[in-house]
Amino acid sequence: MLKEFKTIDEQIEILKKRGLVFDDELNYTDGTVTNTNEIICNTFEELKQAIDTTPLNGSVHIRLKGKTYNFTKEIFIENKSVYIRGGNLDINLGNMPFTVLNANSNCRHFVVQNSSKLIVENCKFVNGNAYGDGSSGTHRKGGSIYVMNKYVYVQDHYRLNRANVQFKYCWFTKNKAKYGGAIFN
Repeated sequence: MLKEFKTIDEQIEILKKRGLVFDDELNYTDGTVTNTNEIICNTFEELKQAIDTTPLNGSVHIRLKGKTYNFTKEIFIENKSVYIRGGNLDINLGNMPFTVLNANSNCRHFVVQNSSKLIVENCKFVNGNAYGDGSSGTHRKGGSIYVMNKYVYVQDHYRLNRANVQFKYCWFTKNKAKYGGAIFN
């Protein structure tokens, strides 16, 4: 039997215990975060810009609101660290908003390359399509996420340049590809 929570304060306390709320100034009515270490992105375009403008070997912490973000093209992450925190997905918390990343069957969500890191929390990935516009040249692999690990030649030997991808409290649904419907690594 699921426990019903009467107040937002009770819901926030549960999230804190689970490590899902890191800032006491979080406002769940509109997803606003006052934590100055995070960039708040209201649209897909802002999300893409925040990632694209992060310098090589740099990192960015992004907060997404509890709403749907419609992807118009896949986002490439290469030689940088990206941390994305969406709204809550815990169905036990009822009315708490969550974040949906919708690729609208046009493209993947992310292509993660080389020594990059992508950590995503509390997001639902839907309608990713590796058969989309083919902009990455990597057709049919990874409907939502395509992780490209490459061998590079370093000081007389080849070394595998691995990307680090982690998902916490994320769902993948209705993503399609020939190899790796949700994630290809």
